[in-house]
Amino acid sequence: MKTFKLLVVLLCPLVLLLSCGRFTGNSKRDFLPGTYVNSAEGEYSLAWDTLVIEPTSGQEFRIIRKTGFQRKKDGKLLARELRQQKWTAVFDQKAELLQVLKTGKLISVYPDSGMIVVGTRNYRKLK
Repeated sequence: MKTFKLLVVLLCPLVLLLSCGRFTGNSKRDFLPGTYVNSAEGEYSLAWDTLVIEPTSGQEFRIIRKTGFQRKKDGKLLARELRQQKWTAVFDQKAELLQVLKTGKLISVYPDSGMIVVGTRNYRKLK
């Protein structure tokens, strides 16, 4: 009987520790909802991007991309132009990536650094 109690006392914490990771969900998927920003400047333009990512159902997400940019001509900024796109994306649990359905774009997720990457663009999470 003492052996059984000792075995239970030793195995219970071990089982709890091993099973904790299975019920916490996917940290990358859980990190995704929020607002992300990116900006860039080149010889011919200045641009700002905002991505708003919202879960819809299951592994599906709605992404609203808002882009503002100003063209440069002879070193002067022209009028600001605004564009908006709406995407639907699915989170691939095995690859831990978000894929935009219409375009096939892949979005890499980096919760530890508070960023996502779309192609070669890094977006920083605001909230």
